[in-house]
Amino acid sequence: GEYWVSLNFNSKYDGKGLDSCGGRPNLNLIVLLDISGSMGCNFQASLATTNALNSGSSSQSKMQVAKESLLNLINMLEDGDSFGLMVFNGEFHVVQDLENWIDIDKVLLEKSISRLRSGGGTNISNALALGSEIMKKQEERLPKDTKEFANSSRILIITDMEAG
Repeated sequence: GEYWVSLNFNSKYDGKGLDSCGGRPNLNLIVLLDISGSMGCNFQASLATTNALNSGSSSQSKMQVAKESLLNLINMLEDGDSFGLMVFNGEFHVVQDLENWIDIDKVLLEKSISRLRSGGGTNISNALALGSEIMKKQEERLPKDTKEFANSSRILIITDMEAG
């Protein structure tokens, strides 16, 4: 069978709304990446998806696609943003603490992402709870009377929703 994933974000900052608001707010982003064994399995990509990923292969692992997507995502972050990366399978590991994007060693982060391998089971509920706790601590650290407090906080989960 075929599996399709679609992810869309819409907000008042899309299109002309972004210009009228003076640009998008700074972003606090935590990515929770599933590295369980099932993420190492291949899935058949459509020809359009394969071409978009610049791959000559018609079949990539879910982990390969997730890592490529994550690398593309981090290239869209701006200096005022904060970013954190956590991976989970049966356990939870912090790859990149939630820090100001401007202070993060981008080369080291990209190497860390490229080295990720799949294996083990899946404990998504624990990962979401720990990621939420980290985000809450970040928001509590910010003074409430600053513009930074108005940051948009998001947790993005990249998973195949299968037990490892």
